[in-house]
Amino acid sequence: MCISNGTKKESVKMRGKVYVVTDGQAGSCGKGKLSGYLARKLDVDVTINHNMPNAGHTFVYDDGRKIVTHHLPIGVVNPRTTLLIGAGAVINPDILYKELEENKDLINGRMIYIHERAAVVFDKHIAFERENIRSGSTFQGSAAANAEKALRIPGTILAKDYPWKGKIYIYDDNFFFRLRNNGLSVLIEMSQGFDLDINHGLPYPYTTSRGCTITDALADCGIPYNDDITSYMVFRPYPIRISNDSVEGKIYTGDYAGSREISWEEVCERAGLDYTEEYTTVTKKRRRVFEFSWSRFYNAIEANNPDYLILNFAQYLDGTILESTNVEQVVNSSSVMGMCTTIKTLYDKDVIMIGTGAKESEIIDFSNQKGKVYVKRS
Repeated sequence: MCISNGTKKESVKMRGKVYVVTDGQAGSCGKGKLSGYLARKLDVDVTINHNMPNAGHTFVYDDGRKIVTHHLPIGVVNPRTTLLIGAGAVINPDILYKELEENKDLINGRMIYIHERAAVVFDKHIAFERENIRSGSTFQGSAAANAEKALRIPGTILAKDYPWKGKIYIYDDNFFFRLRNNGLSVLIEMSQGFDLDINHGLPYPYTTSRGCTITDALADCGIPYNDDITSYMVFRPYPIRISNDSVEGKIYTGDYAGSREISWEEVCERAGLDYTEEYTTVTKKRRRVFEFSWSRFYNAIEANNPDYLILNFAQYLDGTILESTNVEQVVNSSSVMGMCTTIKTLYDKDVIMIGTGAKESEIIDFSNQKGKVYVKRS
């Protein structure tokens, strides 16, 4: 990787392409799968996230190996990409070290770059949340650590102050700007989902502790809004919320804008699938599942204005396409294509990828079909 020293003589001043992956609902829409897929397909130079320990991303290779990260960019599945954790991140060192050990073969000696102002979680932050939060939480200390950073309490420890071990490098804005000005492409892996946004999401206080829009992610990572940016928003036919069960007992986590909560039995029966249910990556509790909310989806489109949409978990609309890699089979599914067509009609947005299962290849990528996307409104 060639990095200019920032002087006028050596600086290339040619910013590379920026790709952003965001979630249009309440998380768990498959951002990890898409981020890993794009990191490999586009062969991006840099992957950066602004994750907190209350978020988990999953990528599954075709051989079945599953990669789960909370802090490490899922772009680690591309052996060439440079791995950054942005200024807006909140890091639990124990979790990060565990990920580094579990994925050391994928990291293969690469440096992990952490922005100097990323927040750090300690036991006191976790304890504070368990004692004080009663609106639904994963109780990972994320909000408390970020609040301490915002309050600028004397003694607050940020990434620049923490005694990191191993191949971790603390970087500043100028380091990242030099990367960008040398024409390197960047993939931003956003965490959580728009419907959890503290300002624009589902009813407060049943939200997360920060903004979850594309512009928030750009700001957290230090990228201007008017760069060469392509954004992808993932969604699913039945949005989910975390369980009401927590380490503190039953704590209500909120509804879904009036959409009916249904059972996994009903979802599978509609699709003709064998029974399955989902569990959250962080708490390991069974997810709550709801009917699709068109009103909330409208808000996600308006607030983020993504370039493209990706429908994951399409097998919940039609069980016959479960794990399918056959374009014609998916195109011939009236329920899946009906949803894509309705979205195109209502919002003039193209669904350019459809996920049919967990593995990397279980995705129908219409952008590979001679450069065309699936549906064009007449």
